[in-house]
Amino acid sequence: MQVQEVWSGRWQNCAHPLSHQYMLSAFKKKSAVVLAADFFKTKDLSDMINSVGEYITAVKTHVDMIEDFNQESWAEVINTALAFTPPHASTTTFIGTPVQKTQAAAPVFH
Repeated sequence: MQVQEVWSGRWQNCAHPLSHQYMLSAFKKKSAVVLAADFFKTKDLSDMINSVGEYITAVKTHVDMIEDFNQESWAEVINTALAFTPPHASTTTFIGTPVQKTQAAAPVFH
């Protein structure tokens, strides 16, 4: 079975690449779970991702709440999440007000 068959109409009716990336990752991991995690320290966020990474497909957080945010600490969060990403399904996308902050600190992976 292919990803397009699993998501059927949703795959066909949604042209946004981020949506297709999520559906592809969920298909490969056999999980559609999104971790919504708001922490003040990047280590706490990385620890949470490490504890549930094999079960989740995406992480949603408010990066503007992270007190120790810098290029190195955010790269560690990104690398932690990517360790649980299926091959050929990795993406890191930033949406919302803190976009400039995150994009200045970490590249967008496709």
